[in-house]
Amino acid sequence: MQNVTQKYQEAIKSYDRKFLIKAVFCQPIVGAAPDETGQRPVQEVAVLTGADNLVSMTLEEAAAADDHISMGSFCSTKLTAELIDAPKDIDYDNVMIKAYSGLLIEDETYEYVPLGTFYITEVSTKNDYKNLTLTAYDGACLLEEPFAIDEGYPMSIEELVRQIAADKALSLHPDNVYKEYLLPTFKEGYTCRQMLGFAAGLMGCNVKFDRLGRLQFYWYQEPALQTTIDRQNQYLHEFIPSTVSPVTVTSLICSDGERTYTRGKGTSGLELSFENPYMTETFMETIWQERVADMDTAETITTLQVAYSGAPDTEHILTGTYNQSLAAFRCTDLTNVHPGTLMEMTYELEQIPYSRNMMVESVDEEKSQFTFTLEETDEDQEELNLPEDLTARFTITRQWLVTAGDLASIEKNDLLKVSGQGVLIVSMIDREAGELYLTDTSKDPIYGMAGGTEMTLIKQKVNDYRICYLPGELKWRGNPALEAGDIIMAEKADGSCENFYIMTQNLRLSGGLSSQLAAKGENETSANFSSAGDGPTDKKLTRVYTSLQETILKATNRITGQSGGHVVINENDSGPAEILIMDTDDIRTAKKVWRWNQGGLGYSRNGYNGPYGTAVTQDGEIVGSYIQAESIAGSKLKIDSQVIEKIVAGINAGEQKINSASLDIDSEDISEAIKMQVSQSGGTNKICNSVGAYDLQGWICSGEVKRLNGEDQKINLISGRAFSLSAGTTLESDMSAAPIRLTAGLSYTLSAVIKHNDCYGSLQLISGSGTILAQIDAGGSGEGWQKYESSFSVTESDIAGLFTIKLTSENGSFVVGDLLLNEGSQTTWSAYPGEVDSTTLTMSQFGITIRQENAQTKTVIDSAGTRVINIENEDTDQTEDVAAEYTKDGVEAKSLIAREQIAAGRVRMISLSDKQMAAWIINSDSEVDL
Repeated sequence: MQNVTQKYQEAIKSYDRKFLIKAVFCQPIVGAAPDETGQRPVQEVAVLTGADNLVSMTLEEAAAADDHISMGSFCSTKLTAELIDAPKDIDYDNVMIKAYSGLLIEDETYEYVPLGTFYITEVSTKNDYKNLTLTAYDGACLLEEPFAIDEGYPMSIEELVRQIAADKALSLHPDNVYKEYLLPTFKEGYTCRQMLGFAAGLMGCNVKFDRLGRLQFYWYQEPALQTTIDRQNQYLHEFIPSTVSPVTVTSLICSDGERTYTRGKGTSGLELSFENPYMTETFMETIWQERVADMDTAETITTLQVAYSGAPDTEHILTGTYNQSLAAFRCTDLTNVHPGTLMEMTYELEQIPYSRNMMVESVDEEKSQFTFTLEETDEDQEELNLPEDLTARFTITRQWLVTAGDLASIEKNDLLKVSGQGVLIVSMIDREAGELYLTDTSKDPIYGMAGGTEMTLIKQKVNDYRICYLPGELKWRGNPALEAGDIIMAEKADGSCENFYIMTQNLRLSGGLSSQLAAKGENETSANFSSAGDGPTDKKLTRVYTSLQETILKATNRITGQSGGHVVINENDSGPAEILIMDTDDIRTAKKVWRWNQGGLGYSRNGYNGPYGTAVTQDGEIVGSYIQAESIAGSKLKIDSQVIEKIVAGINAGEQKINSASLDIDSEDISEAIKMQVSQSGGTNKICNSVGAYDLQGWICSGEVKRLNGEDQKINLISGRAFSLSAGTTLESDMSAAPIRLTAGLSYTLSAVIKHNDCYGSLQLISGSGTILAQIDAGGSGEGWQKYESSFSVTESDIAGLFTIKLTSENGSFVVGDLLLNEGSQTTWSAYPGEVDSTTLTMSQFGITIRQENAQTKTVIDSAGTRVINIENEDTDQTEDVAAEYTKDGVEAKSLIAREQIAAGRVRMISLSDKQMAAWIINSDSEVDL
């Protein structure tokens, strides 16, 4: 966070705060040395502000190079500046921009916060500089050339950084602290930016250009001025967490292109993964302790003393025959043979004895055979060429013997700390013999040293981790002093606050300010590595220079393709009031008018006084007849009642489909149209009515079941709904009304998000034969939500009958939400195909219900017909109060009104007080006036 004064801190909180943006166009002074702050002197060319030519600036900065927290990343910042009547004497292609955001702190005094130093990469002009758009990036765009310093190795990290800085005339942050690591050799094929990213990765941090244009190595930290963004300062309370609870980084993974270094546990929490061709075990251990694991609170579980044996185990000698086509040996007894087992193989060919050392690669117990890798030998030794059915003897070589300590707490795949030598992995344990097989973190076995070599192994349990935050997106009033890389607190809907790591920040500055922050992360672990030449340091700039510039280019082509136009600044007593772009230079004669003022931006085909059929208003509304986009991202999509009618008509005609696994539509028409908010529709869930959106249709209940869709569910569940089962209650899917169909030979996952209400229960998927294919036992203390899942495969015997989902509550209120049965391993909830759920519209195989906002009736369309039902007393009435009904037998209503006449082949008039009295009027040839 930028240092600001006390007056700035007070002014930024004000509801009538005033901003003034500033852009200083400048050129570097060649050969000038940096000053005491690390900045290089520049020559000012021009200064533009929001009071003259500078209309707006948009800043996009990042501290993560991918869709999750990253390390060893070089993240760039982008600036887009909009100018009007831009000065023509500035050579925009050959100047830098120093951008600032000014805040009025008293009288006419502004305090300016730097936004960065940027190099212009694209200039888009319209109407001879009447409108000018500048696209610029920070100094990262100067570092895309190949790294060519191939002398002076081994080279320290500081030497590397300073040589690149000198070569590119870069400023360095004076507070940079460099680890005393040495890069052993020159590695060809990387850019200067990648090399700086590798240097940052070895030191457990990231690298960027700071707001003053200096190269800075940094990691996430809390600013000196602690910042909490409460609900009042969030735009429309728009803090949207992407996970139910905070995520914690519990493992660290790095690949050097040939081997992988690992720390921590990869089965829970978030993995922090990156690439670095210079990584070593020593660097990895330092990063693990300084950035991820709090080793000060780590608990020592056990300490072992081990000694390497290397002696043959004469009690376990095997005999096998060779299968040439499979390159494997068949043995009758593979009890002590495992992947990684070391053995000496002896055999005879033409009465000549041979001996070779080997390591078992894989074991197939069903076929009683194993494959192997031979120990490397001298180059002049002939290749192994064994005949079919050759008989060989195998003597197992003993490995690390435990000489002191208890093996009881040691498990396979445990990470054990070696005193002064990093970390090893337990690949095998023979508890009876007191023997361990050990590998490094790349799974290469540790063996072949002199007999009697000793090591001390320590198993520790990490209780606390350093990186814990709640991922999500946050829209708020904004503060330009905050930076990507800051750790702040964000208030949730329930009033609690969580750590929020600012990984991206988008600032839009004009006369006002809007800000959108993002903290990236997911619950599931992920460690995907690209090639060494395309590591994480590539990703940010690749994305910036492709997707963003493509979008800008398309928009630029459209803008510059327009012909002519007149720009007029309309003024009032206070000065400039609005900008007009017209087809003539006179307001009275102009027909095609773009009008831009404090109320928004609009286009009229009918002159200055409108109406404005295309508009963007200050309230955040976009009005237009047509929007074209590959994708529209947002929390709501608004449509009016006429569009809804067309969608419904299309569905009825079989011409339209709503088919999306995550759709959110919200219509709030000004003419009291139907309000429709669709949470999910047309997903891949195999369970019909999986969260109770359609009462309990498709379910059979034994006990008390409530359907919940309150604030708690809407915040913590994708569906916003859950079942609540009282103690002893069971809820089973109805096999006849809502059959579950699965396919033999495929794998599925049953998942749900369950609230811990100090109670316990279970979920089961049961086949027609009564076999439990998947079971989830869940529950716990407290009130937190937790996702549970169980994977399984379906066989031919399983599909003999119908499948059933069964929910059971053992005690208390067992709350189950986001219930999902899905093919594969996907656990993100979606609805059953064809289902639509909203506050005003529900649609499923059971029918359609339409309920207008604030209306006293609802319309139900199902297999029985169409009914209009009074809902004023819906919560207390035990039966439906039907106001009108249309079925296959006819129409029943309280009244029937015809504006002119009723024509029918037969009309039956009945006294409703006495239905036995009826008059029949039958006339097939003429009309009857009633």
